[in-house]
Amino acid sequence: MSTVIDCDSHFLPHDAFDDVDPAFASRAPRFVFGSGGKEIVVYNERTSQLPAYMANYPSVYQFARRTAGVFDADARVADLAKIGVDRQVLVPNNGPFGYDVDPQLGASVCRSYNNAVARAIEKHPGRFIGLAVMPMQDVKLAVEELERSVLELGLHAPQIGTNVLDRNLDEYELWPFYEKVEALGVPLIVHSSHLSVTGGSHRYKRYRFGNALQFPAEASLAIGSLICGEVLENFPKLRVGFLEAGAGFLPYLFDRLDEVAVEEPQYTKLKLKKLPTEYLDQLWFSFNIKTEAKSLPFLIERIGASRLMLSSDYPHALAGSGANTVEFLRSLDTVSEEDKAQMAGLNAARLFGLKDVAANQSDRALAAAV
Repeated sequence: MSTVIDCDSHFLPHDAFDDVDPAFASRAPRFVFGSGGKEIVVYNERTSQLPAYMANYPSVYQFARRTAGVFDADARVADLAKIGVDRQVLVPNNGPFGYDVDPQLGASVCRSYNNAVARAIEKHPGRFIGLAVMPMQDVKLAVEELERSVLELGLHAPQIGTNVLDRNLDEYELWPFYEKVEALGVPLIVHSSHLSVTGGSHRYKRYRFGNALQFPAEASLAIGSLICGEVLENFPKLRVGFLEAGAGFLPYLFDRLDEVAVEEPQYTKLKLKKLPTEYLDQLWFSFNIKTEAKSLPFLIERIGASRLMLSSDYPHALAGSGANTVEFLRSLDTVSEEDKAQMAGLNAARLFGLKDVAANQSDRALAAAV
């Protein structure tokens, strides 16, 4: 394999809230440091909106001993060297960036975090791919922050949730945002989260069904909405990456989407010019290498290796399950070396438009595609 890009990690630096407008000083999120290196984020405007059943969910709102790299870009770079990763996508810890707060406050918190990500990228050039959080509860403010984050800060893509305040991603009010993403030539990143408050989400609490069921279900609804709601058709250059939901469910999802498009047009009222499966060339998905290893050959056959991206879910990578993510992919004898190279980094380079990766002699296959 050549370039390795880890497409899903979590990053919340200690300066994430330093630039929040002083007008929101009493309402903004802040770090609180406990004994033994434990830290939480206190953000009353957000926690007051969360359902009671989420009180015990692991999140930035609870004291926890964390890997230093969650907060410290220097420590993270050292960790990446240990696990064999060349670049890493910096994904915000989702807790402080929900859409259920005052839009002006939310926009200020987003701006502050995005500034912090830009500082980390500037300090470690070529190591990180920065995602910008967006105040999607106000599309006008989101468009403004999108332009600033990409054009002024140099961040690589906006990240949004699988829904916006219980509304699916095909809502017309969101289309000006998609139009601007496409015009800027950056991808849209959609990330699943426990803390995305959705109708009926309390049903996933028992047995910690969030990771196993809620994330794929939410991603399925987001994918179906973007396709069947004609977002991808109306924005044909829009590239969308889905993180934190895995990819094993995709063949079955697209089979069913194709079925209803063909067999039930009188009910669906779809006006698509193509089958849902034919929109796959606008979509990328991070996958869980160990959980989905057995189904990976089938997934590649049905969805294509070119749509899949490696992810460690750092810092969990250093806690056990993903510690040897790269080694594990290399060890698979059920996947060709060409497909491994695509999934390890070349697909992510296509998604994010990383032309410097294509310049590497070992990555010539990418050059024509970027």
